[in-house]
Amino acid sequence: MIKGTFLYYPNAAYFEKTRDVLRRLDLDIREIEANAEIVFNLVPEPLRRSAESWLILHHWLEDQEHLLILPFPDENHLQLFSNTPEVFLRPIIMELSALIEMFVYNRDFNNDFPQWPRRFQYLCIDVPLDFLINPELRPPQEQQEIYQTFRLCEETRRDIQRRREGSLRRAQRENNFSVLGELDNVFSKAADKLFREIRNRGFREIVPLIVHDFWEVMDGETMRFLITSETVSEFANKYSPPNFDYSAPGCGLWKAVERELNLSLVLHLRRAADIVESVSIPWKRSGNISEKFPILTAVNQSADLTQLESKPPKNLKGIELGTMKRMLEWGHCNSIREKLESLFSSSDPILQCFLIHHAGLGKIIELRNGHAHINAMSRQKFGELRNLVLPSRRRDTSETALVKILQLKREILRYWEDNGDHFKKSPVSVNTENHGTIDLSLYNRVSVRPVKNGATELVAIGRYCSDRSIAMFEKIEEANAALASLVQAADAGKSWDVLEFKQDL
Repeated sequence: MIKGTFLYYPNAAYFEKTRDVLRRLDLDIREIEANAEIVFNLVPEPLRRSAESWLILHHWLEDQEHLLILPFPDENHLQLFSNTPEVFLRPIIMELSALIEMFVYNRDFNNDFPQWPRRFQYLCIDVPLDFLINPELRPPQEQQEIYQTFRLCEETRRDIQRRREGSLRRAQRENNFSVLGELDNVFSKAADKLFREIRNRGFREIVPLIVHDFWEVMDGETMRFLITSETVSEFANKYSPPNFDYSAPGCGLWKAVERELNLSLVLHLRRAADIVESVSIPWKRSGNISEKFPILTAVNQSADLTQLESKPPKNLKGIELGTMKRMLEWGHCNSIREKLESLFSSSDPILQCFLIHHAGLGKIIELRNGHAHINAMSRQKFGELRNLVLPSRRRDTSETALVKILQLKREILRYWEDNGDHFKKSPVSVNTENHGTIDLSLYNRVSVRPVKNGATELVAIGRYCSDRSIAMFEKIEEANAALASLVQAADAGKSWDVLEFKQDL
C-alpha cells in the first residue's frame, strides 16, 4: 500500500489549509514536523528552494523504499491552491498515486503525463523512510547494521561538505582557485576511510572487470583506486541518504585516468628522453638528466617532464589531467603525435582511437571540477563519469577512456621491453613465499594480480619467460606496499625477502 508523509515547518505557507484537506482525503498520510537536519538529509537540494512543506509518497517493495517527493503546495500553484484547496488537491493526490505506481511497478502512464508537478523527484533507498526522518530511531536488531552503515555514509558526506566549503572560502579569500585541487586528497581519504569501514563490517569488496582484463599492465595504485570506487559507490547506492556526495568514489575514477596517462603516454616521453632508465621503474628520474624537459601545452606555456615532487622520496611529479588535455591538444607541434606515430603507425587503430578519444578528457575534467570541487556529485553525475571511464561488461569493446589508455600502455611497455628494458639490468634476487628465488634481471616487471575474495598476488612477469608468483596477500594495500618495498630494495641493488616483509606488516 502506498503511504504518504506530509513534512512541514510549523510556519509553512497554507499549512493549516493543506493539513485540513489532507486529513479529509482517504489516504494514509501522516504529518511530521520538519527540522533542518531532516530536510537536509531527505529532500534533494532543488526541492528545498522556496518551499516550506513537502508531500512524500512512499512504498516499501522488495527491500527498498520508493519515494516520490515534491514541494507541497508548490510555489507555482499557491494562488490556485489558496482559492479552492480541496478541489485542487484531491485530483492531484490521485495523479500522484498513479505516478509513483508507474515508477515502482514500471508501468506505463496511460493518461497524459501530469504537467503541474514541475518540481519532483523519485528516489529509491534501501532503508525505511523512518531512518531518515528520525535519526534517533533504533531499528530492529536484524537491521542495526544497515542503520549504522547509513549513518557512516552520512558522516562521510558531511565531512566532505565541510572541507569543500572551507576550501571554497579560502580560494575566494586568496583569489586563488588552484587550491581547490587539494580537495582531491580530501575525497580520496574519505573514500579510503569508508572503504576500510565497509570491509571491516564484512561487506564484499568489488573488483571491476577492467582490473582483471588489464592486470598485467595496470598499476597497483590504479587498481586500488578502482576497487575503492566500485565498492564505495555500490555501498552508497544501497545504504546512503539520497544526498550522498559521490565525489568520494568519483575521485578514484579520475585519479585512475590521470595515473595511467602518466604511466603510459608521459612514461613513453620520459623514456624516449632518457628521463627514466626503464619503464619498470617509472617514477625515478635518471641520474643522467639534470636539465628541464619542457612539453608545450599552450602559447608560452609548457609542462616540465623532469619536475620532482617536493616531498621525499622526491619521485617524478605526475602531470595533472588539465595539463594533460592541453598537452594532447598541442600534440601536433610538441612532438607527442610524432613520437606516438613512430611507436605504432599512423593508421594503427589503437593510436587512432587514443588520439581521437583524448577529447573525452574534457568531459571527465568538467565532471571533476564542476560536480566535485564546487558542488556535491550526485549519483547521476557519478554514473556519467563511470560510463566515461569504465566498460559496462568484461572485455567491452566500447571506447571508454581507461580502456584506450591501457591499450596504449600495453603497446608502450611491449615496445620498450622489446628494446631491452628489464626490471633491473644487473641481477637482483627475490626470495618468494614458497622459498624459491627469482632473479629480477630476467623479468620485465612485477605486477599485482587480484585473485578472489579481496586477495591479491605479487607476480614477476617476463616477455620471454613464464610468470612467477612471489607471494599472496589478503589485501591490495599490502600487495602495493610489498611492491614498493621490493622496488626500493631492487633500486639499491639489494635482495628482497617477502617473508621478512610480511613479518613487519
